[in-house]
Amino acid sequence: MQLLYTSTDLAVAQLVRVTLDREGIEYFCSDADLSVGGIGGPLEVKSRFYLLHDADRERAVRLLDEVLAAPKIAVPTPVTKFPVWLLVLVVAVVVVVVGMAAIG
Repeated sequence: MQLLYTSTDLAVAQLVRVTLDREGIEYFCSDADLSVGGIGGPLEVKSRFYLLHDADRERAVRLLDEVLAAPKIAVPTPVTKFPVWLLVLVVAVVVVVVGMAAIG
């Protein structure tokens, strides 16, 4: 039995679990019930995944490298903000015009 992966992130631990289950790779997780993290114990749950068969190590490492690789995210175009001073000016003009119309 070899240590394959350790994570304190519950989402990553679940992703590792689903990936290994999907590929039929047998493993043992030190924290079998991740839903009880923080109840009567530490808030940080450390999940350790151990491979039961050493022959699966290369395939499991390759799969986790693919699944856990950082996604390539397109850089969003910067949003131009509306100038605050212009907004204040427009609101002031509208208030003056409405006030003049109400008086007149």
